Amino acid sequence: MTQSTKQLSTQNIRATMSRLEASVRRIEKELERQLKALDRARGNVQRETKRQITALRKEQRGFLDRMKKAAKTATRSSSSRPRTKSSTRRTTPSRSTRARSTGTRSRARRTSGSRTTRTRAA
Repeated sequence: MTQSTKQLSTQNIRATMSRLEASVRRIEKELERQLKALDRARGNVQRETKRQITALRKEQRGFLDRMKKAAKTATRSSSSRPRTKSSTRRTTPSRSTRARSTGTRSRARRTSGSRTTRTRAA
């Protein structure tokens, strides 16, 4: 009897060990699968981040180039104009030399008071 009991407990231990080994293999496979999926997701996030950063840099460079071009155009146009006296280019006589009007319109009197704004009725 002791022999059969010993044999049963050895068989039970071997069966238990076999089940545990199978569970360990299954858990290892699942863990490897999840690690691979996590690694793929990390790679995708890195690629997407790099793509977005590259697009942002390109956009910023384009904006900087446009600003430089606008600044260069503004300085070039203001510096390329010939500087002449504005009085030599007048086509109408100055106020002191021109004949005074006969007085058909009177000048509006300026007031120092506050101005009121009128709103149009809708």
